[in-house]
Amino acid sequence: MTLEDVMQNLKQLIGTEFDANEVICAFEDFEEDGESSVYVGDSHNSGYDKIAYIDTANSAQFLFLLDNDGIITDVFSYDVIEQDRDMSENYEEPEDEYEL
Repeated sequence: MTLEDVMQNLKQLIGTEFDANEVICAFEDFEEDGESSVYVGDSHNSGYDKIAYIDTANSAQFLFLLDNDGIITDVFSYDVIEQDRDMSENYEEPEDEYEL
């Protein structure tokens, strides 16, 4: 199972009431770093309402938008590793202004 498979499963939940058990089931046998335990919880950030991820460092995060009735209106992902990789590929060493 891949991240894309998990996302496809989660997208099928759009239009339904948010249910943590359904979200966990959508992960099927997906693992990251040998871990398969899924965390599902409330967001403590603006921009999304719920979050789900494999409970390991730097795992991909799946973010949920809900309407006022708790219905999933959208789901998207944030891959911490991919973001770090993108940032490091674009990183340029600053030119030394001072010599030691």
